[in-house]
Amino acid sequence: MTSITLTLELPEDLAQEANEFGLLRSEILVGLLRTEVDNRVMEFVNAEIQAYRSEKAQKPKSPTQQK
Repeated sequence: MTSITLTLELPEDLAQEANEFGLLRSEILVGLLRTEVDNRVMEFVNAEIQAYRSEKAQKPKSPTQQK
């Protein structure tokens, strides 16, 4: 595991609420980051699949594929 030190500038009320709910703990932040990374990877994969399908749909079919 890699150790990284972060400094965040948060509004005072948000920092206080996040701290009260334990959201600033390392294990919680790891989970939040993992979820966001996973979501962004899936968005990228879905965009690539959509681009492939659009490209494939625009190509004219050869006579053997039209049957």
